[in-house]
Amino acid sequence: MALAGHGNQPFGLELAFVYPFSGGLPGTGKEFPGIVSIEGEPDQDTVEHRGGNRTLSKVNTLNGFDLTLTLGLHDVDAIAAVVGGTVSTTGTTPSQVRKIVHKTTDTPADFGLKGDTPSRSSDGGRTRLIVPRCQSGGLPSYGFVLDEYRDLELTASGIPNAANEIIIYEQAETNTMVITATF
Repeated sequence: MALAGHGNQPFGLELAFVYPFSGGLPGTGKEFPGIVSIEGEPDQDTVEHRGGNRTLSKVNTLNGFDLTLTLGLHDVDAIAAVVGGTVSTTGTTPSQVRKIVHKTTDTPADFGLKGDTPSRSSDGGRTRLIVPRCQSGGLPSYGFVLDEYRDLELTASGIPNAANEIIIYEQAETNTMVITATF
């Protein structure tokens, strides 16, 4: 039996976790504080078979899913989980300094991603986007803007995992499904 509209009106990204791979599997999750958006677009090839001056058939092949993650807070641990780098803290409170250093030799691990939102449908519910395996698209868009907050954008590609899954889109009947640090 189908859910009666539960979760079919997602509204606002509420929570997101990134799960750096360890030993070929998603490890312990790190929350993306201040996540603004997770947006994606299929990466696919279309082959058209033509004959007799018309299209006879078209075949689409899904290669992956291109992602853009927009962060409102510049959390170096979450950034490092996606793009690699070394995070360190020096000093003591109130003079601590946290930094992330990127090197040309960094090789970021694959990671899993989950984004979660409550639904505005009258029945309630939640919707979740899961990308079981991602690869980083490079460094974020570091920088500053005069008199404005600057969001960071991270790019990644969702690629097939061992089960050939690229995207999982879940809808839950109740608003109690919560993302945890376990994939």
